[in-house]
Amino acid sequence: MKHLQDIHTDRFYRNFIDDLEADLIDKRIEAKTAEGEIIYYDFDDAEYESEDEGTCLSEFGEAFYHKDGKVYQLILDFPDGECTAVNLLSENEIKELLLEVVAQNFRGRKESIIEEKPWTEKYL
Repeated sequence: MKHLQDIHTDRFYRNFIDDLEADLIDKRIEAKTAEGEIIYYDFDDAEYESEDEGTCLSEFGEAFYHKDGKVYQLILDFPDGECTAVNLLSENEIKELLLEVVAQNFRGRKESIIEEKPWTEKYL
């Protein structure tokens, strides 16, 4: 993973939100259960779900975007959603991320994510 420096991180994030060509892969935040298990919530519903399930949310979440053949990890402050850091993922990290997303959001069906996001076929 390569940390991108000398950029205005929040502006970088806002540009992804407004850019129709940028493809949101996942937006999540980590939480711990009382037993110490790590789980993830969708960033936008995290506060409600965490309160309902009695978990402890992290102070930061992450959003992953694909644009121009690259995948970026954006670190987001919770709950205000401001971007505090931007990282560029390596090819192996992209593969790992996509396998996690397939397992969590597509019931393990690679075909489903490839149909929705054709660029993922290269990594799966």
